[in-house]
Amino acid sequence: LNLDLHSLLNEGGEGLFINDDSQQLMIDGDMGDRITLDRTQFSDGWLTSQNKVQIGGENWTLLTHSQAHYTLLVNQEIEITYG
Repeated sequence: LNLDLHSLLNEGGEGLFINDDSQQLMIDGDMGDRITLDRTQFSDGWLTSQNKVQIGGENWTLLTHSQAHYTLLVNQEIEITYG
């Protein structure tokens, strides 16, 4: 799966999974799945949390943008790459 910021803005919603005002998108999958984030759009201002969040019995990796209030939740079984 290739993901750009446009997908997060169009497919996500405000406060869907975490009770805050960030635009959120959740990517679910299984071991062996991979998501490729657009390096030009997911670099400046984006942080990967060292803490995992548990939602629905699954653990999620959080990628957040500190200034724009975007949150991407990725199932921790999915490999995250940048392209």
